[in-house]
Amino acid sequence: MSEAHRILVHNCHLDGYGHVNNARYLEFLEQARWTYFRRAGVLDELGGARLVVAHIDIRYRHAAVLDDELLIASRLLEVQSRRLLVAQTVTVAQSGKNRRRSRRNPDSHPRRPRVQAA
Repeated sequence: MSEAHRILVHNCHLDGYGHVNNARYLEFLEQARWTYFRRAGVLDELGGARLVVAHIDIRYRHAAVLDDELLIASRLLEVQSRRLLVAQTVTVAQSGKNRRRSRRNPDSHPRRPRVQAA
């Protein structure tokens, strides 16, 4: 597994309740996934193929707030001819608490991923 992708929570990431908006996590996870793919050499292996997220399952656990430093760990769980299954976990650097856990399935035919134990 590669080094975790780091994101510092800024005011523009927050919603009216003062925590990171749920839609922002999709952007954070996307950034981390592509960083992971580059570091792990996955993009070179794909030979120019285009990836599309066909399914994502996110379990929200705790709110992230202003100035939290988020660490997003990504790992490739499964590779098939038309499917990659990636697990990602978001933690806050200062506390180590999980904020979000997701599975992304960039695939042209969505399939329900296995349940990840918490």
